[in-house]
Amino acid sequence: FLGNIYIQNPASMMPPLVLDPRPGERVLDLCAAPGSKTSLMAAMMKGKGLLVANDRSKKRLQSLVFNLRRCGVPNILFFNHFGEHFGNLYYERFDRILVDPPCSALGTLGKNPEVLTWWEPRRSESLARVQLSLLISGLKALKLGGRLVYSTCTITPEENESVLDQVLRKFGSALEVEEITMPGLASRPALESFGKVRFHPGVGRAIRL
Repeated sequence: FLGNIYIQNPASMMPPLVLDPRPGERVLDLCAAPGSKTSLMAAMMKGKGLLVANDRSKKRLQSLVFNLRRCGVPNILFFNHFGEHFGNLYYERFDRILVDPPCSALGTLGKNPEVLTWWEPRRSESLARVQLSLLISGLKALKLGGRLVYSTCTITPEENESVLDQVLRKFGSALEVEEITMPGLASRPALESFGKVRFHPGVGRAIRL
């Protein structure tokens, strides 16, 4: 209640830890609400630099603002904008960017079994188109030499490996997929193929939790 502690599970903490935002940098959380990952990035930045937290939903933005103000974050700027437009509006402006887009949330079934009441394959295909647009927008907003992390809380290849595959085939020569090492955390490499589709070799450096 006082904002001294923000409880979240290890999977939620992974993307900010991999992104590793530093004090003094310009950092963008493209799909930030409700703010758990944003709060960790703010703590890592120690109140220095600029943290931009964006969400297209006004309702979700309210919870984001409440949570981050409760944590006493001094260096944050809130946006209510379509994330797909950020890359054109703020081209090559940010040192580090987190793209944690809306997804089918099938990785949260342990605590949210109601997901199965509305999920169907077409839903993932529709979400994947949005995710691809958000990822491309994030890459455009990233400075040369900057770091971007793409993460989801779902397990479908359409929303994970396939999205990364399309980006690498389109912008591959300008991108480097970095190895992810987190000692003590159980993970496995991303899928090399799904169905009849074989993914870009760079996809194999992503991890699944």
